[in-house]
Amino acid sequence: MLEEFSTHFAADIYSNDIHHQGAILQIISDYPRGLDVTSIQEYFPLSRRTIYKYIEEINAVATLAEENKTDENIDYGEIKKENNLYYFTGNRISFQHIYSKIIDESVALIICKQLLVTREINVKQFCYDHYISETALRRNIVKFNNYMEKYGLSILIAKGFLSLHGTAPKIRFGLATFLWRNYRGLQWPFPNVSQKSMRNLALRIGTIYSIDFNQGKLMELMYILGTNFSQISVNNFISPGDISQEMLDLLILDDRDQEFYDYLTNFFGLNDTELSFIVLWFKSMSDAYSTSNRAQIIYEKLKKLNHSFYKKNVKYIMAVESRTNTKIDFSTPTGELFLATIIAGQFHLNLFHDLSFTIANIDMDHFGGNIEIGLFEGIKNITLPNNTELDPGELNTAIMFNAMAFMLIFPHHYFDPQINILIKMDAPAYAEQIFTLHLREILDPYFNVAIFNQKTSNHVQPDLLVSTALFLDESIDQKYQIFVNPQLNSSDRTNLHKIVTMITAEKRAEK
Repeated sequence: MLEEFSTHFAADIYSNDIHHQGAILQIISDYPRGLDVTSIQEYFPLSRRTIYKYIEEINAVATLAEENKTDENIDYGEIKKENNLYYFTGNRISFQHIYSKIIDESVALIICKQLLVTREINVKQFCYDHYISETALRRNIVKFNNYMEKYGLSILIAKGFLSLHGTAPKIRFGLATFLWRNYRGLQWPFPNVSQKSMRNLALRIGTIYSIDFNQGKLMELMYILGTNFSQISVNNFISPGDISQEMLDLLILDDRDQEFYDYLTNFFGLNDTELSFIVLWFKSMSDAYSTSNRAQIIYEKLKKLNHSFYKKNVKYIMAVESRTNTKIDFSTPTGELFLATIIAGQFHLNLFHDLSFTIANIDMDHFGGNIEIGLFEGIKNITLPNNTELDPGELNTAIMFNAMAFMLIFPHHYFDPQINILIKMDAPAYAEQIFTLHLREILDPYFNVAIFNQKTSNHVQPDLLVSTALFLDESIDQKYQIFVNPQLNSSDRTNLHKIVTMITAEKRAEK
C-alpha cells in the first residue's frame, strides 16, 4: 500500500521526483490487475503527462538495471500497459530491486557511498560531477541532517568540503542503518571492501557462535562489517576513548569470544581498538547469545565478575518478577531470549548510548505514543530507579531493550488499564459464546480487556457495551456503546479498535 512507501525509512529525504517514482511504482505493483492513470491521480495531484513521464523513467531505470545486472537470477520487471491499464510484471522482490535503483540517484545516498571511500568530498567537484547547484546540494544536506540527527549522524559542510560528522561509533552505526534500511542487502554499497571477504567473515562468526544465520541476518551482519572496514580503510578510526574500560573488561568472556578476536587479528591485522569495537558491536546483538544456553552462561560469568551489567540486569529481572508476580524460567526459549536481550541491551547502551534502536529494527520514534504509551511508562517505572545516572536519551535506550525483552513473555498491553466489555446479543447462548471468542481474538492481542455477558458480569461496571441488538442501554453513556454485526466484519473490527483505544487513553489519563 502507498502508506508503506510513505513511511519507508528515509523517504522524507528524497527529491519529489524520486518520491513520486517510488510511490507510483508501489501503487501499480499493489494492483496486479492494473490501474488506469485516473486511478493513479486519486493518490497524487499530478497531471497525466507527469505520470506518463514517471512511468517512462521507472522503466528506463529497470531497463538499464536489467542490461547491467551481474546476477541472472534477478528479475527487475517493468511497468506495462494493456487496455489502458498499467501493471507491474515483477514480484515483491523485483519491486525492491527497482526501488533500490531509483533511490540510488538520491543526493544523500551518492554522498554517503562516496564518504565510504574518502573522508572528504570537494563541494565544487561534486556539484560539477552531478549537475547540481551548491544551493540545491545544501538543501539536500539539510533534509538529510534533519532526518538523521536522531541517529547521531550528519553531513558537515566546511571550507568547501563535505564530511561525516559525529563520534566514530555513531557515524558507523548511522551509516550501517542508513545503507541497510535503504538497500536491505540488494546491493553491496562498499566498493572498497570485498563482499566475499565480509561474507566469509560473517559465516565464520556464525560457526564460532553456533549461529545458523538466515540470508537476511547474514547480509545485515555483512553490512555492519562492511561499514566498519570501509571506515577503517579511510582512516576514520575508533578512538580508545570511545570504548569504556567497563566494556573492555567484558571483551573476552569465553572461548568463542577469544576465537572471534583471534580470527580478526590473524586475518585482518586490525589494531586493538578496532578489534575490540567490532567484537563488542557483535555482542550488542541478542543473536550472539541465542544458542547453546549461552545467555545463561554469560549471565553467570557476569555474576561471578560482579560486573555492573549483572547488577543492572538482575535488578531489572527482580523488578519484573515482582511487578508481574511471575518467576521467569531462563531454561525456556522465551526466557533464554529475554536474558539474551537484556544482556545485549547493556552492551548496546554502553557502546552507542542514546541510539535506542537496532540496525534493522523498526524505528522507536513512536514508542511511548499511542497504544504503546502504557508499556513505555510501565517499563520506565521499572527501569528508572536503577538507572538514575543515565541521561534521557540513554534512559530511552535502556527502556527500549527492557521493553523488547518484556514483550517476549508478557503482552505489550500488560501495563494498560483493564477495559471491561459487556456484550449483548439478540441470539442464542451458543452464538453469544462464539461471538465472545471472536471478539477476544480481535482485541486480546492489542488491549487489556475483560469480556463479560450479563450472566458472567457479576455486576461489574462496563467501560464499553458491544451489542448486536439495536437498542440503547440507558444505564450506559451512549458514547460507550457500539453496535456491530454478529459476523464482526472488517468495519466492525476497525471501529472496535478505535473505541477501545479511546477508552484506554481516557483511563490512562485518570491515573
